[in-house]
Amino acid sequence: MDHAARSSGRREKVLFHGISITNFWATPYAVFDCLDREFDFDLDAAATSETAKCPEWLGLDHPDVRRRNALRISWPGRRIFLNPPYSPDGGGLDRWVGYAWSEAQDAEVCVLLLPGTPDTAWAEFLWEQGAELRFTPRIRFIDPEGMRTNPMGSSLVAIIRPGQVKRDILYPELLPLAEPIIFGYAPWKEAA
Repeated sequence: MDHAARSSGRREKVLFHGISITNFWATPYAVFDCLDREFDFDLDAAATSETAKCPEWLGLDHPDVRRRNALRISWPGRRIFLNPPYSPDGGGLDRWVGYAWSEAQDAEVCVLLLPGTPDTAWAEFLWEQGAELRFTPRIRFIDPEGMRTNPMGSSLVAIIRPGQVKRDILYPELLPLAEPIIFGYAPWKEAA
């Protein structure tokens, strides 16, 4: 057991060479389908063979060895969905968000499903770069055994399009609600 698991008093299951099982939580189909209706994704940029939501996907168990590390290759999609691993041993959200931003510049759109924590460096970066941010209620992701998880907090859908206008204001709470921050965005609840 590693130090973090020992100090927290709980044990984490581990898959794929010591990477936390929480990095393999799948996006529920109701959430993905709602976003897919809006964006028509052609690439799932962080998946496994079991969790991939698009025929074209990247992930640790991809049959093509060149597509196993999404942080080291150019993404082949034009309309990209990304629910990245949230923990540091999965690459770290700062790294995933930065890489997604650079890959999105050659795509039509890149949609990220992230923790709803706007007080982070990556969320501030997305905001400053002009990404559309939609805050959602808690999403119950699906663990590798098929069980629904108990989420720690809300989620954030970040939509990156090339050529978005950068913002000069760093603090979204000072802006009028007409800005593209949408609280309580969960149209998949209506679809279910």
